[in-house]
Amino acid sequence: MTPITADQHMQNVGVLIEQLRCIEYSARVAIRILNQDGSPPVDFARLRKGDWVPEDAVTNYDQLDAVLKRFNELAPARCRVDARRLVDLRHQLAHGRLVAGATSRETLNLFPLVTVKFGKPKSRRVQVTALIEMTERWFSEQRAFLNQVVEAVMAAQGPALFADFFARLGERQADDDPEGRRC
Repeated sequence: MTPITADQHMQNVGVLIEQLRCIEYSARVAIRILNQDGSPPVDFARLRKGDWVPEDAVTNYDQLDAVLKRFNELAPARCRVDARRLVDLRHQLAHGRLVAGATSRETLNLFPLVTVKFGKPKSRRVQVTALIEMTERWFSEQRAFLNQVVEAVMAAQGPALFADFFARLGERQADDDPEGRRC
């Protein structure tokens, strides 16, 4: 297997981080929809620094684990997600120590990087709670997992969220294809 490069590593990390951010935001939107509280959503297009907005599932200060717990409570069983795995992955990316060359000392190749996460100290010692060799295979597995979660969270939001979007998209496609050949 060809070793991963620095650029590939950074791109892969970026993709995972953005997928996690997408999942958190989408889970918050799903909670808001599933709660059906009737209040109008925040108009993000008009927000300015310093504005005050109502607190809801999208705007509150809840941490990812609380957001995913609430999402799983409200979502249909088929849409529930592995909250612990998601939170662990995010913590590993955000708080893990990156070590270069840990798996390839003989070849002096810095990649793949290894991320190491430590637990809380006990008697001046810490336990290694995660040790991950960030290979292309590992990145691929994480992307596949996150893609499944994105699909589940979007499905939990239900058709109501996308009804207007798809209606407008259908109108645009009909304009582009007057003979109705598209499916």
